[in-house]
Amino acid sequence: MVNPSLWRQSQLTARNGLYPGTEAPAEINLHFPEQRALCMAENATHNLHNLLTLRGAPVRDPRIWSRYLAEAIELFGADTDVAFASHHWPTWGRDNIVAYLTEQRDLYCYLHDQTLRLMNQGLIGTEIADVLRMPPSLERQWHTHGYHGSVSHHVKAIYQRYLGWYDGNPGHCGSTRRRRRRTGTSSSSAVSMPW
Repeated sequence: MVNPSLWRQSQLTARNGLYPGTEAPAEINLHFPEQRALCMAENATHNLHNLLTLRGAPVRDPRIWSRYLAEAIELFGADTDVAFASHHWPTWGRDNIVAYLTEQRDLYCYLHDQTLRLMNQGLIGTEIADVLRMPPSLERQWHTHGYHGSVSHHVKAIYQRYLGWYDGNPGHCGSTRRRRRRTGTSSSSAVSMPW
């Protein structure tokens, strides 16, 4: 957590901290100690959140994301009765909150670590996306599923974060022009294809 502080406004006290590199470049979580409430912003949502948005943005860092979730558990878990996110419903009860945040932490950590393990074995992003499966302990939790992205999407994003788009085949470094492939029997039926 960067620059934690305690502030008071309109009789509401909150502990806050910046969590850069997670859902947004400058994300903030807020703990309201008097209400025993924890706002996780978009850092812990009831789904597998995007590591790479389809609209285009830098790939988010699942390693640091999982560390910040661990920090939230350590700092606020014992003193929280309700946790909520900006666009999601609350989770009630200290034990439920700690379990939920732990599973979210483990989700991002697993995706990161297993993608790197398979990269180190020589697999490229699309191959890793084809073989990586969630462990049963995470798979059975509905909030770890890709309702907002997918495991395949995230694995390719992690690969991109570390190695970029290059797949190790020098033949793929050539022109970015689209190739044309003829289809059908007529020579005038060329179709532009993205490869």
